[in-house]
Amino acid sequence: MILYDANDWRSLFAVRGSVFPKAFRWAFLSAVFGFVLKILETQGVVAISNSAIMKENTVYQGFTFVLGFVLVFRASQSYMRYWSSATSVHRMQAEWFDAAASLISFASTSDKSVSEIAQFQHLAVRLFCLLHAMAMQEIACLLDECQFPLLDVNGFDSADLTILSEPQLQGRTVEIVAQWIKTHILHGIQEGVLSAPAPLLTRVFHMLGMGLVNYHEAQQVVIWPFPFPYAQLSAVLLFVHSVLTPMVISQSTSSAVTCSMLSFVSVICLRGIDLICWELDNPFGNDENDLPSYEMHQEMLQDMILLTNPRIMRVPRLLPVAKLNYKDLAAASKGDRLAAFEQRESKNRAWPCKLLQDVTGLHSRSHPKKRKLLAGRRCCKGAPTEECRDVARSVTVALNIKSETCEESDESKEVERSRSCGIERAADAQNSIDSDPLKKSCWQDGFTDFTREMQTFFSSTSGAPQGGPRSTTKCTA
Repeated sequence: MILYDANDWRSLFAVRGSVFPKAFRWAFLSAVFGFVLKILETQGVVAISNSAIMKENTVYQGFTFVLGFVLVFRASQSYMRYWSSATSVHRMQAEWFDAAASLISFASTSDKSVSEIAQFQHLAVRLFCLLHAMAMQEIACLLDECQFPLLDVNGFDSADLTILSEPQLQGRTVEIVAQWIKTHILHGIQEGVLSAPAPLLTRVFHMLGMGLVNYHEAQQVVIWPFPFPYAQLSAVLLFVHSVLTPMVISQSTSSAVTCSMLSFVSVICLRGIDLICWELDNPFGNDENDLPSYEMHQEMLQDMILLTNPRIMRVPRLLPVAKLNYKDLAAASKGDRLAAFEQRESKNRAWPCKLLQDVTGLHSRSHPKKRKLLAGRRCCKGAPTEECRDVARSVTVALNIKSETCEESDESKEVERSRSCGIERAADAQNSIDSDPLKKSCWQDGFTDFTREMQTFFSSTSGAPQGGPRSTTKCTA
């Protein structure tokens, strides 16, 4: 599979995996045919302009319409086959990895000896790697001889694996390995290595079965090709188009070179679409545009090896200093959000104004007056200094803590509560700026005007007097 950058112009001239070299051969033959045909017509050797087909373009237009419809439909179906195969393989891999990880987790909590648990876990990991290798070999190597790597195959008894090479069982190796895994799970339950509840263990069988379903969905794309009548019809129509197009174009131009160039462009476009369909019909194999089967299998092996690492079974522990109280945890989370916000906005010249939006709680842009306020606010002149950021941090923490303690005395007046609390937050911010010269000098162009506009907005929408909350709401710091 070719990985490329769509924004890189050099990908336009890449030859590896491109359909243009193959399409160029057909287009070149049509171009040569059009050039020779126009030369012979100019010299009077042939006279195709007198035929009824050349005089009436309706037949050619209908022919190109049918050909275009056939190619577009086939391209859409090939595209669906390609992505359905990729999706099925990824789901198959995810289901089997989840099943293996569940088995490893269930066995790690057993009361059996360490050696018995390790024996069960390592055998399960090797069986799942063997299952994935057999599946990828059946999917990607139906026509070619290939071998996918296995995980420590020498650790198996060779006599037990001879059944996979018997001729009468070819094509059923995936089902055989899946049966081995089911038997291994039942033996683990019988021996006491798997002590998890039965409903949890049934999930492993379910994920194993879903992986087999996705395997068969990917396999059917390889086994059943695109319908032959449709592929034959498109091939015949393309051949007729390659011959008929130079004859039609020769009647529209008097230059042999122009006839050759137009024939080349017309044929290479439709032939390129047909070649793309052939590339997408079978997404498995060794072609440049096929899915990376070997890479996906190597990724599965690495994931399975990771499951045998004892460190991943060690759950992180909480220290005595861990916050187990809701309020303490919420305060710590708020401090982390504030630190992340400062880091994100440290290079933004409009940092104080964006901070005001968080302080006042004016996040909704649905109201037209709110949109007007957000669009019309002014930012501080110049980049904010470290002292200005320290002041803003203290104001933000104070106002955020104050806003969280706003409580309403009557639940039926939720709207009035939010408006009144917004007025009080704006008033507190205004008083905080007026009382400190440093805050006033840093925020006077942005913060002062914005909070005053907010007071006017909340007062005009709620009918409360400017500068204080309504009597129906109680806000406590």
